[in-house]
Amino acid sequence: MPISPELFASLIEKIQSLEPLAAYQGAEQLDKMKHEMTDEQRLHYDTVLGDASRKRKEIAKAQADAEAVQDAWDQDEN
Repeated sequence: MPISPELFASLIEKIQSLEPLAAYQGAEQLDKMKHEMTDEQRLHYDTVLGDASRKRKEIAKAQADAEAVQDAWDQDEN
């Protein structure tokens, strides 16, 4: 039986969340139900999972870059 659109949408929202625990829980639940997904849901799930991963990597890189700039400024002041 396919996953209901409402449940699927709510778990997809969790994956797209910037909150790591919520994203993990949503992905874990959907992964367990992957065999129940329609082909369309499975494709959407895989796409959202990849997009969310890229977004988190971009955020982590931006934070690391900002810290490096701040460190450089701090050293220039000394």
